[in-house]
Amino acid sequence: MKKNWKKTLAAAGMGMVLMTVSPTSTTAFGAVDTQNLLTFVNDTMDDGSQVYYFEEVAVTLPADWQGKVAVQAQDTSVTFYHKASKEKWQENYGTVGGKLFSLSYSVNSDFTELPSYYYVGFGEESVMNYFLTFPTDVQGYMEDESISEEYQQLFSEIDYVKDHVCMRHAEPTDEVSSFDETKAGYDGIWTKVEDLFELYLPTEWDACQPDEEDIAGGVKYISVSEDKAYICMAMATEPDNEETRKEIEQELADNNMTMMDVLKEQINEQGFKLEKEAEINGIPCVFCSTDSLYGIVFIDQKDATQIDMVIFAGENRGNDQIVETVLRSVRWLPEE
Repeated sequence: MKKNWKKTLAAAGMGMVLMTVSPTSTTAFGAVDTQNLLTFVNDTMDDGSQVYYFEEVAVTLPADWQGKVAVQAQDTSVTFYHKASKEKWQENYGTVGGKLFSLSYSVNSDFTELPSYYYVGFGEESVMNYFLTFPTDVQGYMEDESISEEYQQLFSEIDYVKDHVCMRHAEPTDEVSSFDETKAGYDGIWTKVEDLFELYLPTEWDACQPDEEDIAGGVKYISVSEDKAYICMAMATEPDNEETRKEIEQELADNNMTMMDVLKEQINEQGFKLEKEAEINGIPCVFCSTDSLYGIVFIDQKDATQIDMVIFAGENRGNDQIVETVLRSVRWLPEE
């Protein structure tokens, strides 16, 4: 039986971190009126795509969906339907059909048990998790060939919706930065993480020996400040054998994808929030977070199937200057 290579990749990359950290907040009280979360306005872009702006989420539809979609909100979700299928199902059978996808929110993470979902992100104001769900049964109106074909055409573009949905106040941005240790703001020392990469860490931070469980999860190095306010973990995880490595490489080639494409997809699916993308000292990185982790993830220079990470534990680490400085110091080891 052929392995699910994306799940293999997730387990090899982000999985060990995510197993020990709840990917979503379970706070019981929101800071805003949840009745307004699914109120929306929509706008048409220059390329014909349509963006639906909700309170905390933006959903973008492909240009060729224009005029073919009906939108209906119910309780904690809003559903996007193929208009022609929905009307025919209602007209001939009095039932609801034609669903393309739904945007929903939840105070807990029970949605991760659904058969088909896509995690969007966490609403800081509402304290809600947002996710997309997709139908697992036939939704197009099959008794009219032209309507059925139109539904299939729209549904075939669902990946476009996944790629463009985002939290309104946390849209990924591209940036390029080069590290200058003279402007770090602390006395530091370049610290080598095995033969992988190095970081500029404060000199007063102490290295801690990873235990067996840490090592099994891919932890290569741990550094902790004297007051325990900063805990930095450097990690590297890879496929567990050469056969899996070759399988992943082949699947990437067959699907015309890169490891970075799959990595960003897994960040969302595994419960991390993709904060932004950046090129740090020539290394393409993805900044990601949960409510208790913040860090960067990138593809190893020597092994295209290996995922490297630098993660800080703690809340609001993305607002900490030292954390940002350490993360932006990551660089490949100088050639000997």
